[in-house]
Amino acid sequence: MITAVAFLPIEDISLAIMSFDAGYMQQELDPIIDWFVINYTGRMRMNGTRTEARFPPTIWNVYQRTLDGDQRTNNIAESSHRRLQHAFSCCHPSLWKFIDTLRCEQKSRDADMAKCIAGEEPPKKAKRYREADARIMNLVENYHPINQGNPYQINPNQRFQFQSIIDFLRGIAYNYQMDQ
Repeated sequence: MITAVAFLPIEDISLAIMSFDAGYMQQELDPIIDWFVINYTGRMRMNGTRTEARFPPTIWNVYQRTLDGDQRTNNIAESSHRRLQHAFSCCHPSLWKFIDTLRCEQKSRDADMAKCIAGEEPPKKAKRYREADARIMNLVENYHPINQGNPYQINPNQRFQFQSIIDFLRGIAYNYQMDQ
């Protein structure tokens, strides 16, 4: 569920971390949550602000990209690397095999580009991924930011609804698998 925090608006990430601390997560996960806070959100200071994270939320947050319909991952690059690895069929090809394989792959990519220029539709995503993307989009579109307009501190005059954040995170987590 902690990976689903990336789908929250940046303003509500602190509330999600607070909800984890409030007992909505199993205590066995505390070391993972601490690691996440140190590296991805920053620790809470005494004045209510957060320290600078190693990887700030502006880098890894996908809330706005999801709403805009943009790609959330670099799966295209990973797919390309896997395709090249398969084409080489070994870990350390000779120089000539490397050059020949790159030439062959370039011809294949040029043919794919020509099809695209000719107006041919790219291959569709598998149905299960399209359906999961639609469910994630529905969850993100229907989520109402709790701490809107106050990205650095928790507004003391606002009622928090930890359960709504936890339900949102569970819903997101049900719609993707990390082990693929």
